[in-house]
Amino acid sequence: MVTCRIGFVGAGGVAVRHARMLAGFDDTRLVAVTDPDRARADSLAAEHGMRAAPDLDALLGEGLDAVYVCVPPFAHGPVEQAVLDAGLAMFVEKPLGVDEETAESVGKRVAAAGVVTAVGHHWRYSAAVERARQLLDGRPVRLLTGAWLDKVPPVGWWPVRERSGGQIVEQAAHVLDLARLLAGEVSTVCAVADGSPPRVPGCPQADVDG
Repeated sequence: MVTCRIGFVGAGGVAVRHARMLAGFDDTRLVAVTDPDRARADSLAAEHGMRAAPDLDALLGEGLDAVYVCVPPFAHGPVEQAVLDAGLAMFVEKPLGVDEETAESVGKRVAAAGVVTAVGHHWRYSAAVERARQLLDGRPVRLLTGAWLDKVPPVGWWPVRERSGGQIVEQAAHVLDLARLLAGEVSTVCAVADGSPPRVPGCPQADVDG
């Protein structure tokens, strides 16, 4: 059996969930993790018998086959470029960045690298979505509505638009991804915001973007 050796960039809540799921597969081995918060990296490493690498360069020197990039929106870009330069397969948690420039840059590097990549739009893989695709196959879609209803995430970077990208980029991206999957690519975009922030100290972004 071929075993896939996996490393993690980021040891936050999302990385913890991915690691626990991957640890249940017979054909994967969790090798190393790095995070600016060394205590957090040490904790995840201890849970799965991994090494806590001091930085990204050290992680990429661990003889990996694939890397899970589980960093906040504002930290995307340089990490992906380093992983692709190393020629490794890569899973990236959405969004790809807080701005279009970062996402486009990573996309071009992916195309040039020719390695296996994926973005964490996990709704695509549910049985309900697959059934919807079957029912819509060959049918023109004339109207589609969607909404994201959730609590404010507890992480400190989320309320700051410059660090999270805003509600549409950080959370409602899942809704937009399904719209593209089920109805096709978008030709025109319009957006409005309600102008009032949620009840979170220091949060400048709108409670509702749409």
